[in-house]
Amino acid sequence: MLGEDRIDSIVSHLQECEQQTQEVLDKLREFTDLLYTALGKALDAIAQKGFSQSPNVKKSDLANGFKSFTFDWRDFRVAIIPYLYPAYPDGDAKLNPPQELLGRIVYFFQRKSDDTTGSALGELYVYPTGMWFAYGLVGTMFEREISEEKLWNFVLSLLAQLTFNFTSYHRNIKDTMFDPTPQGISSPIGFSLNKP
Repeated sequence: MLGEDRIDSIVSHLQECEQQTQEVLDKLREFTDLLYTALGKALDAIAQKGFSQSPNVKKSDLANGFKSFTFDWRDFRVAIIPYLYPAYPDGDAKLNPPQELLGRIVYFFQRKSDDTTGSALGELYVYPTGMWFAYGLVGTMFEREISEEKLWNFVLSLLAQLTFNFTSYHRNIKDTMFDPTPQGISSPIGFSLNKP
């Protein structure tokens, strides 16, 4: 058949891409499992020290055995969502990560009363080798391996930033509307880091 060598080349490439995607998803799953475990332990430790606000932790099922992780913090909610389609990092990303197929997790903050919108606080890139980058609210972190200790440090940095250096603010009036369905105000939220 004409072009059979091209068909074989296409099939070979598709199989290679499928294998790479699976490797990325496997490592992303390992990473999110350890991250969520570290977050749960930290939130439990804070509650045991007498902090009265319940973190209201929720894990919601996503595709391919992944879960999102949300928890209440002060007057807002934090949502951690893995992006389930491996891709290459944005070439314009401030982090300038290696251009390899990777997994991505984005963390957001939301109003407790509206879980349909949120503002991104940061992102994590996870490579199939176990190397990972974090960028955003916690600053820039680079680690060569996934470990409980490194994820524990990330979680403590995140919670410290949310506690000591994070302020939400009302956005411009022109972006604020009355939402007749829930009889409330609809407005995007802004955030900034407090100046030391």
